[in-house]
Amino acid sequence: MREREVAVRPVQETDRPTVEWLTTQLWGAAEVVVHDGTFYPAALPGFIAERAGRIAGLVTFDVRPGVLEIVTINALDQFAGIGTLLIEAVRAEAKRLGCQQITLTTTNDNVAALRFYQRRGFRLAALRPGAVDRSRLRKPEIPRTGDFGIPLRDEIDLTCPVLRKPSKPFFGTYAPDSRPAPSSIAVAHSLVSLFHAPCLLVCCREHA
Repeated sequence: MREREVAVRPVQETDRPTVEWLTTQLWGAAEVVVHDGTFYPAALPGFIAERAGRIAGLVTFDVRPGVLEIVTINALDQFAGIGTLLIEAVRAEAKRLGCQQITLTTTNDNVAALRFYQRRGFRLAALRPGAVDRSRLRKPEIPRTGDFGIPLRDEIDLTCPVLRKPSKPFFGTYAPDSRPAPSSIAVAHSLVSLFHAPCLLVCCREHA
């Protein structure tokens, strides 16, 4: 594998301790609180992106009848197209499972994530005013101020239909162009500033 190549593979049982450790490092805890519920990413299915023998990205998701919900998605390497590659892996999996749509949740301050997802086919679906405030009652460490000094208060749901046309396989390797294109740049997540995580995140969960 060349240094710049990225390989995507499913999360295996042997990866669970690593996923839990990464979740704690990147989200501040092993659980993720969102839309008045709690997820444990280490117990969920997902995909790992690897480059040069190390983890370069991770996505976890929850599957319900007809719906695949992205719970966490993190790109640890910048300007490598890893966030986009993980999204494409999720699209292919949703199609394989017979899901009709992919959903995710972000927060009102995360304008970068809103741009990233909408450029990849997601549309705004719902606004839950005060949802972050309610989560803060359960997790007081959730900050009151998010990106760009915006008060961190609300959740925004986005959805994307699962297209039935043939999709590109997501296993194997991916070698990004040496010049980062805007569509392949991993979007900075508000947790970079909230938890000082040493990576760039393509996030759907702001209040881990």
